[in-house]
Amino acid sequence: MGTHLSIDEVSLSQGELYTFITNKNGRGKKGSLIASVKGTLSQDIIGVLLKINENKRLAVKRGNTGYGQNMEAAVKIVFAKANLVTDRFHVVRRQWKPCNTCV
Repeated sequence: MGTHLSIDEVSLSQGELYTFITNKNGRGKKGSLIASVKGTLSQDIIGVLLKINENKRLAVKRGNTGYGQNMEAAVKIVFAKANLVTDRFHVVRRQWKPCNTCV
């Protein structure tokens, strides 16, 4: 499963949201996907992730997320020993605002 995970939401079709949990070390290649959860509610994400063996969950050192409180809660509860890190993509996207002359 790996020690560094990423958790993010994706809209696949017609507004349906899914949450994907991936192994960062897999770099998106075969075997990187750990779980796919329909929806973004923290209790749904947590329910699926708690099915993973406890020893594997406790071995996770870092959980990358966006700004969503639902994902932060999932990392804190399911991967209790992991450090929570906000993904740099989300930080940059939130801070960047075009100036009036740039648009």
